[in-house]
Amino acid sequence: VWEIVFRIQCGTVPIPPERYMEQYIMDYMPVNVLNTAQPPRVFTSHLPLKQLPVSMVTSGCPIIFLLRDPRAVAVSQYHHLIKLKENFSKFIGTWDQFLKLFLGESVLYNGWFKHTKQWETDIRHLKEQGHPVLVVHYEDLIQNYVEEAKRIGEFLGKKYSTEFYSDILKETNIEALQERKRNQDLVIRKYFSNNEYPFYRKGTVDDWKSWFTVEQNETFLSVFSRLMKESSVKLKCML
Repeated sequence: VWEIVFRIQCGTVPIPPERYMEQYIMDYMPVNVLNTAQPPRVFTSHLPLKQLPVSMVTSGCPIIFLLRDPRAVAVSQYHHLIKLKENFSKFIGTWDQFLKLFLGESVLYNGWFKHTKQWETDIRHLKEQGHPVLVVHYEDLIQNYVEEAKRIGEFLGKKYSTEFYSDILKETNIEALQERKRNQDLVIRKYFSNNEYPFYRKGTVDDWKSWFTVEQNETFLSVFSRLMKESSVKLKCML
């Protein structure tokens, strides 16, 4: 989503090679780097709203919240953590062990269920105050890329042709991103085994099915139904 938004804000599909997402991740970039970031200032984060700068709300900064099937989130997070070097909080354990931690809310960012429900509440309050917030479903983005990218552009007050968004697709599909990151010398690599780039692993909506057993999925659905029963968040795929 960052790759899409940055190009929409720039108004050009190719972006300067010295401008890349990792510079704008608020979770770990130094404050002085974030403060001096040049426009367009498109930041990304996994943090809850209460841990983000107050000025994001007071300034009316548009917020785009990306929602993804938590099963895919669990698989993605597992692969991310096992790739870390041992002195950087590497997870040492099996997929089944990690899934138990995930379902028990004992993972990063307070667990997916608490994190998502809190954002759901925050988004409702923000919208009541007239704050611009857009919710994007990862599955919709993958399956209807151009239409969803255009929806993001309209949310940001931009009007571009369908061709412009098709060009963004060519620049930001998973294969293009993987190739570009392979050739970028990024500081983030030093935290991961073999200096491997940690993001953009698969970019699909159903890879989680290769990891969840029938029993694990049944357990997940039971936990989801219990913890999200009062939430309006629904799974895009209930398989």
